[in-house]
Amino acid sequence: LTWENVVSHLGSSKEVWELCIPIMGEMVITRNLRNFEEAGISESAWDQVYQRMLAVEDTVQLPFRFFSAEREVSSTAAKSLLGRLLDLAVEKVADLPGVTMVLSDNSGSAVGCSISGKSKLRVSDCGNMLEAVLAKRLGRRAIIGVFGDSMIWIPFSQADSCLAIKNQIDAIAQREERSKNGAMAIPRFKKGEGVGGDTETGLWFALDDLTKRKVHVDRMIFLSDLCCYTQGDNGTAQNCGV
Repeated sequence: LTWENVVSHLGSSKEVWELCIPIMGEMVITRNLRNFEEAGISESAWDQVYQRMLAVEDTVQLPFRFFSAEREVSSTAAKSLLGRLLDLAVEKVADLPGVTMVLSDNSGSAVGCSISGKSKLRVSDCGNMLEAVLAKRLGRRAIIGVFGDSMIWIPFSQADSCLAIKNQIDAIAQREERSKNGAMAIPRFKKGEGVGGDTETGLWFALDDLTKRKVHVDRMIFLSDLCCYTQGDNGTAQNCGV
């Protein structure tokens, strides 16, 4: 007896989903949370979902799976569960010794390009999510930032959920006024929404800033489509002076 057989023969009503939950595994439940919402399963059924999912001691799913699922659901019950599962999955991510710098691309090409023809996820979604995972996992041993026309370091607290850190990265990188967040850029791009979408010049400001402040890092991770260059293609390129 499988849940597929039950749903195939009896349909996907509220009662059928509630009947299937006890015989569904971790990955299947994750993929069907939106179906549970749409069917309107009962509070007691949601309790069963929580119990089954939180009882999994060693998840077989990577953190990104829970992030993707969270984007597809709307109920507080489903979003709260996925947030907790995401944080539990992050705990299973291998530790990286020393100090890690992570920079995520939020330029126009990264924000505007989906990862595949059938996906709603953008390149920047993937980069910002992995940056949040590393920030949550490594805590004070992580230095994270976002770049486009400008570059901004992201303050964060390891006590926050991974989703909360991701939302903070998104807000600073794409919506908030950059001049209020300490953006580094050539004069033309000191102000504006997010990091700016024209180029990825901001990347060089991050490296220059660490060098000038003599900040030691053990590794640098770049999450980008790597269209990185300086401002000006007519021989008047302006960078951060290095």
